[in-house]
Parts: sequence; C-alpha cells; structure tokens
Amino acid sequence: MRTPRRIQQKMYYSQPNEQIIVYKRDKNGQVIVDEKTHKPLVTGENRVGYGEAVEFLNSITADLTADELAAFGADANSKAKLTYRNGEYSFMTGTRIWRTSEVEYIGLNVNEKTADYEVVKVIEGRNFTRCLLKEIVK
Repeated sequence: MRTPRRIQQKMYYSQPNEQIIVYKRDKNGQVIVDEKTHKPLVTGENRVGYGEAVEFLNSITADLTADELAAFGADANSKAKLTYRNGEYSFMTGTRIWRTSEVEYIGLNVNEKTADYEVVKVIEGRNFTRCLLKEIVK
C-alpha cells in the first residue's frame, strides 16, 4: 500500500532519546540551588527527553476499521494510523508527530506536549509498517 504523493503532507517527528532530570523550582520558575553545595536541588523524578524534530512526508488516516483495531489490540480511543514502507522510518512507541502544530523547543529539547500525535503501537508487516496513533489533547 503506497501513499499517493497528492495526499502526503509535510510533518515532523521526534523520538524519545534521554532522561531529563527534573529540578526543584521556586514560585518564579527559577532552579533552587543548595546554599552549602551550590548544586541544583533535584525532585528525584526524571522525564523523557525528545531529540530534534525531523521533517518527513506521509499521510495520517483516521479511518480505522474494527479489524485494524483488533490487529493493534487497541480500543476505539486510538484515532489514527500511519503507514509506510518497512525501513523507511524508525518510529517506536512514544514517538511524537506534529501534523498541523508548530514544533516548539524547551532549551535544546523538543517540547513533546506541542505534538499532535503519539505513536502507541508499531506493527511491521511483510512490506509495510503501520503505526497506531493517539491524538494528544492540548
């Protein structure tokens, strides 16, 4: 199944690539520093960091059949799919996709909350790979 060029659109994707330490902050958003050690105080939590957004051309379809949902083992809350040739992209669970929204950054990392979709599941077939996408509510 090939995606016709006339329905392809420019989108961006970013993959999870590191763990980011979450620092304690004051009410103004500034990082709190220990007065004795002069090191920033950490909350003990980490969050997933995303790498640079990469441009790609494809199409997202929202017409999932009951058979496709069964194949993904998903419920009806998953709203869309993306299909591409095997090896064309290296999407994985957690990959974020920007279809219509602007990609925003926090420092050097992509702000994953600005994405339109998250890859929930990836199924590789004989010739094509299908990704189940969940729309990110903003």
